Amino acid sequence: MGSRYQQTTTLHIIIFLQIIHLVTGQYKIIPPDKPVTGIIGKGVTLPCQLKVKIIPEILSVQWTFSGNSKRIDVATYDGKNTYNPVYEDETYWGRTNFFQSEFNKGNVSLHLKNVTLSDKGKYTCSVFFENWYDEVVVDLNVAAKGDESSIFLDGHVGQSIGLTCKSQGWFPAPEVVWLDSKGQTRKEEVTTQRIKTSSGIFDVVSSMNLEPGSDKEVSCRVVNNLLNAMSESQVLISDVFFPSTSPWMTAFLVILFLNIAVFAATGYKLNKLLKAELDFWEAHSHTVPITVKSDCRVLELHLPGVPGVESNTSEPAGSNTPCTVPVLVGKEGFAAGKHYWEVEVGQEQDWVLGVVREKGRQEGMRPGEDYWALHGSQGQIFCSTGDHKIEKQQMSYSVIGVLLDLEEEQVKFYEAEQIRIIVRMPLRPGMEPAEKFYPFLSKTEGTRTPRKLQEKRAKKENGLTNNAFVKGVTGQQSNMDKQASEVNCNFLKDDPVQRLEEGKLQEKRDQFRDENGKLQEKRDQFRDENGQLWEKIEFLQTQQHKVDVTLDADTAHPRLEISDDGKRVKDTGTIRNVPRNQKRFDSHIFVLAKEGYTSGRHYWQVDVGKRRSWALGIARESVTRKGTVTLTPKNGFWVIGCADGREYWAYTDPWTRLSVSGKLQKVGIFLDISAKKMTFYNVHKKASLYTFTMGGDSSQEEKFFPFFSTGPATTKPDDEPLRITQVLDDDE
Repeated sequence: MGSRYQQTTTLHIIIFLQIIHLVTGQYKIIPPDKPVTGIIGKGVTLPCQLKVKIIPEILSVQWTFSGNSKRIDVATYDGKNTYNPVYEDETYWGRTNFFQSEFNKGNVSLHLKNVTLSDKGKYTCSVFFENWYDEVVVDLNVAAKGDESSIFLDGHVGQSIGLTCKSQGWFPAPEVVWLDSKGQTRKEEVTTQRIKTSSGIFDVVSSMNLEPGSDKEVSCRVVNNLLNAMSESQVLISDVFFPSTSPWMTAFLVILFLNIAVFAATGYKLNKLLKAELDFWEAHSHTVPITVKSDCRVLELHLPGVPGVESNTSEPAGSNTPCTVPVLVGKEGFAAGKHYWEVEVGQEQDWVLGVVREKGRQEGMRPGEDYWALHGSQGQIFCSTGDHKIEKQQMSYSVIGVLLDLEEEQVKFYEAEQIRIIVRMPLRPGMEPAEKFYPFLSKTEGTRTPRKLQEKRAKKENGLTNNAFVKGVTGQQSNMDKQASEVNCNFLKDDPVQRLEEGKLQEKRDQFRDENGKLQEKRDQFRDENGQLWEKIEFLQTQQHKVDVTLDADTAHPRLEISDDGKRVKDTGTIRNVPRNQKRFDSHIFVLAKEGYTSGRHYWQVDVGKRRSWALGIARESVTRKGTVTLTPKNGFWVIGCADGREYWAYTDPWTRLSVSGKLQKVGIFLDISAKKMTFYNVHKKASLYTFTMGGDSSQEEKFFPFFSTGPATTKPDDEPLRITQVLDDDE
């Protein structure tokens, strides 16, 4: 009996092993014969080929990344899930694709888009059938070919000429070789620096000194051995570049120092104008609507020469003479914050306007304590500043801007047409916290109708006011550079017989090199400072085109929940029962705004808070809303976003990594359809993040809608919503 049982058990085991052998022999994954190399910023295919005659109807494929002590399920295809078979990890959102149409041929490879440095590592391709499993490992190396190399002349080093070769954007660190006219490695001593940037790629700087009498043809070759790629540049150095003396040297130095003086003077003036304009636009961003009461009040002010007033003394009107002035006072009072408004005085010769303290709307007021005023009288402007003497300025103003700054305790008056400040008056410290301040202006003589208070002044169509000045500065600089270049050319062509004593000349050359280096440092510093000022001015100007944006629930993916006011959206993580329509996105967590635009300029802001994933921008009305889509301008999306709370991208093709310091919390979006541009801003820093040039991809006939996404459907839902904010919120 026992012998028969053992025989039966042995037979079952043999049959089972035969089945496994048959199944195992039927399927096999062909491993790659060598590592795969991906180029940073481009796409790469990770091969995984299944050797099989017939593919089962249901199979599962999983690609897993292992590297830098972490393991990530990059992408998974689940044949059992017919509704949404593909899953992507949030760090790879939108970057992977399976070749599903080639599954029947055994091709289960994975295409990885926009390769980054962090993608380097081992990828495991795992394939599952009902009774079979196998896997293969693919090694991915990453590399980058930098830009074209360039050779620069650094000047004279003793009797030699210093040469520097530069190139950027390499990975891994490249080799640099200096060659002669025969393609042989040069014998001069070479110093090479490989500088690792914050993004992990390398810039190279290599230097050598070319001696007199050596081979004058010089080539610099930068080589990436992993890609077997190189970049090479070549120069031919003439004998006239080697140290020599010339009677033109004195003229050259004179022009150089004149150049320095002109640049310093014009730079100082431009910097001053830029700061003044930035101050004006900062004040203008706090614009508030002002309404005055129709009934006239009489205030006793210490003002000289105001028309239509009655003096309480028989003495001539002066700066300390109290006068009763009929004025119109604003209905709205302010107890905190910053508030800006404008008054159109036109060509009138006599007027008064300013700010009055709440308790000061009675007789016996004191300048600088109860009121702060600017007034025009007989072609001149006077300002009352309390403890300060009355100042005079020649009057040529038509629109006066007033900034009540209760944060810095000051009142500023601006000439709004010329964009410059007239006077700043300090508020008296020690004010009661709840006390209010009111705008006021003198009543127009002969009528009870108040002057027009402008809620908003239109931006000039010819751009920033300092453009003409900037062009003038640039023109002067170009002329000086041209003169210096002509003198330098004459110097190089001069007869070498006319020489000075070499030691003294070398000393002058060294002095010239030091001064030129200092000038270059000042130029760079000036460009950086004023570039930031211009950028802030442009940002404040874009905010003047603010629009009211409301989310359209009819376009929202079923997982998205829109607030009642249409200003907030969040991902619930579950498919909600919502009406089906042609406008709704059904495969991606997207939603559009109700408002669409075909022309003009439009600005809105979105608070992304502490969310780890989001995407914002605009979309064409005709974009695909059913099935899988890719966010690119070609497909009608101009979008930037954040992935996994760490990296920011512009969804171009291929993607463009954004350089962002810190974490973005509030994003400004400016659509200029006439200029065919779309710009994103870091609102807190008043700095641009990225600009799309819409070009031929845009249509003047079609509408563009604000676009919002809470991230990929595969990520864990975040409770914090995306929130459309008011532009007048405190963005500091």
